[in-house]
Amino acid sequence: MNKLGRFFLFLSISLVISAGLSAEEPVYPSMFNITSDYSISSDRVALADTFIISRTLINEESFDLNGLYFSDILPPEFSIIDQTIRINGAEPEIITVGPIPDYIMSGYDCYHWIVDSRGEYAGIDYVINPGDTVSLDLFIISNAVGLFTLPLHSTVFNGNGPGFFATSGPIEVEIVLSLDVGDDNIPESFPSDFIISRAYPNPFNSSVNIEYSGKNLERRPMSFEIYDIIGRKIYKRDFVSNSDNSNISWNVDESVSSGIYFYSLTDGTRKTAGKIILLK
Repeated sequence: MNKLGRFFLFLSISLVISAGLSAEEPVYPSMFNITSDYSISSDRVALADTFIISRTLINEESFDLNGLYFSDILPPEFSIIDQTIRINGAEPEIITVGPIPDYIMSGYDCYHWIVDSRGEYAGIDYVINPGDTVSLDLFIISNAVGLFTLPLHSTVFNGNGPGFFATSGPIEVEIVLSLDVGDDNIPESFPSDFIISRAYPNPFNSSVNIEYSGKNLERRPMSFEIYDIIGRKIYKRDFVSNSDNSNISWNVDESVSSGIYFYSLTDGTRKTAGKIILLK
């Protein structure tokens, strides 16, 4: 990371503003047509269930943007179990740095997602052209209950001479032991590009249910996968969802030992994931 980028990252700490679950991040300098958004799928999440942080940058200017990287500071109790980044829908190769403990703020882990390395890393050179949209989704779980603050996130880039950065925050996320999930319809405000899920019981002994919700899931082909702690796929099931709010079960084979596992559920364009604990 160059000195200018780090300067903007440190400077943004003193310029954060209060934000809700979804907010447009002010871009500095402010006289340019560049949009940066930050959103979180839920501010109340069950332990070991997944929530999603989404970052979006839209270049509505007439010049290219370069040197782009996203940064986030997360509590050490949070783990990023999956991520997707897209430029105009295509998935580029990027560099992920982190977690780096105590790098920007004491007691927190720092992450960087480098989209354009300015030639420092071969192949990680994606200039954001006029009209381009960049989106980053982070799939996160927590290993502890409590009220956690996401104190700082930044988007840093350069273009047509000046350096830019965008930020908003802080945001609080409450992690609870469990959530009561009924059969009610998904609220109209629920983002259409998300699937949310929870596993119960968790920990479990022989069978675990994954309850999931999302818009327009009825009759959609789905894929359900289980991975062990070192990333080996040990189970897969393809099925068709019978509604927007449904569930799928994993009945554990006798050969599967106790431990931590991860599930992934996708309809091909959207994904949810989480950690489950098997205790025999």
